[in-house]
Amino acid sequence: MDNKEKVNISYIAINELNLYGKNTIIPFPKIYKKICPLLKKSKNEARLILCELEERGVLKIIPFHGVKVLM
Repeated sequence: MDNKEKVNISYIAINELNLYGKNTIIPFPKIYKKICPLLKKSKNEARLILCELEERGVLKIIPFHGVKVLM
């Protein structure tokens, strides 16, 4: 599985956690609990994937809180 596939799978997993719409902040522990076992990655590697998703403009990282899905 290449990096692009991992990022896409991560986005789908984060979207599954986004139960209340675009303005909801998904806490980091929930994200790590979903992504790390799914991709067999550490938290540091998951953070890199989140940063890449933020660069693509599909989510915004809220420091010390979590992630807000934009698309």
